[in-house]
Amino acid sequence: MASPLPLLPVFPPPPDGEDLSSELQYHLWLRIFYRLRDGESLISADTFLAAMGEEYQALTRQRPNQRIRALLKRIISNVNRKHPETFLTNGVQNAIATAYFKSTEKMSWSASDIEQKGLGTIRRFVSGQMRSVLAYAGIDTNELDLVTCARSTANKVRQSASPGGTSNPHDNPQPGPADAAAKMVAANSAARMDTSQSGSVPHTRLDLPQSPDIQGGPGGWPGHAR
Repeated sequence: MASPLPLLPVFPPPPDGEDLSSELQYHLWLRIFYRLRDGESLISADTFLAAMGEEYQALTRQRPNQRIRALLKRIISNVNRKHPETFLTNGVQNAIATAYFKSTEKMSWSASDIEQKGLGTIRRFVSGQMRSVLAYAGIDTNELDLVTCARSTANKVRQSASPGGTSNPHDNPQPGPADAAAKMVAANSAARMDTSQSGSVPHTRLDLPQSPDIQGGPGGWPGHAR
């Protein structure tokens, strides 16, 4: 599938034997950030790889070959393992909001119904119907922002009830692009020093300072004041 985002200037693909440039990685993660902000459900290595493969093709105008896909897979694994709260948790929350929305549609709930029934309903929904999704993604319920999930669901109900209504990406906020990039760069820097890591690594929350080189980004983050 093609990327759902507007195209940007072409980036050269990496020469044989070389890693993706830091600028290309930066823009790949930026586009993943926007896809998550727009509500896309990314809950596994395969879904992240499919999305990033589309973005790689959008940025380089070349389909990722086996070597590039292996590089993308390593980058995704490193970032989601070290900083699941930056991208993975938001992808899971999008999946929860989408599934909860479909469930409330079947029960003909209004946005007011969702808001009045509060967090108890969505907690039971997550603990029951979404348990396997959380286990698959390796995310604990305590890491989720269920208030945002419920608010996002209520907004979707309002939008579906309003002909011609459009979604507002700010109704489902994720970490700012500069924060996401700082954690991505930190994770990848650590991964370059130890590329032999494998298996399950406990999820840890690291409060990292923003990188001076990334804070403004190549050409600046869209909408990010410097």
